Amino acid sequence: MAETPFPGQVLATAELANRLLAGSAALFPTDTVPALAAPAETVAQLWQLKQRPARKPMILMGADAEALFAALDVPIAPQWRAMAERCWPGAVTLVLPARGGLARALGGEGSSLGLRIPACPVALELLRRTGPLATTSANRSSEPPCRTAAEAAALFPTLPLLGPVPWPQGSGHPSTVMAWIGPAENSPAADGGPSDRLTPSDPQGSGLRQDPRDQEAALEGRGRPEPQGEDGEPGAGGGVGERSAAGGAKAVAGGAGRWQILRAGALMPLDLLPGVEPWQFSGPTS
Repeated sequence: MAETPFPGQVLATAELANRLLAGSAALFPTDTVPALAAPAETVAQLWQLKQRPARKPMILMGADAEALFAALDVPIAPQWRAMAERCWPGAVTLVLPARGGLARALGGEGSSLGLRIPACPVALELLRRTGPLATTSANRSSEPPCRTAAEAAALFPTLPLLGPVPWPQGSGHPSTVMAWIGPAENSPAADGGPSDRLTPSDPQGSGLRQDPRDQEAALEGRGRPEPQGEDGEPGAGGGVGERSAAGGAKAVAGGAGRWQILRAGALMPLDLLPGVEPWQFSGPTS
């Protein structure tokens, strides 16, 4: 491959996939901002590279919805599949109840996972070869994300990155983050779990409570959110959904449960959310 100005190695898709499957971290473009990624088995290196507390979870990104759903290790509710079919590929992260070793490995309380399929052809080609990867935005914790291959390579000079460069331009704004609330016919609680209600603060009815704003903050790698401005995951710079007087995020009805919008990112697909008016969301602020 011809010499490039990038300090990291610029690799073709097949070669970078082999590096990732061998446990390496890597950089590649998405439809939002560049991703810093690694296999779930070696996810610890991502927290070290970002200088980020391990309690703040990563997003599981893939090219196949069924592979992502399998990672949840819980019965899949039909509402989850329906929303995934509407939103993916795209800049929408679905936070769903989860259990098992993978949910714990990716950080947080191990009771939910954020899943996404990006609308970026070169990223999808890579993800088809590797399977789902633990991902985060390419930046240091609490700093703005990189926007280009050159910026990402300069910040993480030891990591390989996907060629060719320059990369396709992403939106530069975070994905919309939606979390499932409430019981579903096929949810863990319907199988005789300890609670008949699943919420983002207690996704498996375990009795362990967490403020939804803290869960949102953990997904995004920052402190509890203010009404505007954020370090997003997997991007940054977008506004959050308008909050009620009690500070809760907006919710959208969906069968037996509902979707809670933790963050309305850029290019919010409002037509996917019946009954939600555009005025309920703030757009990117920086």
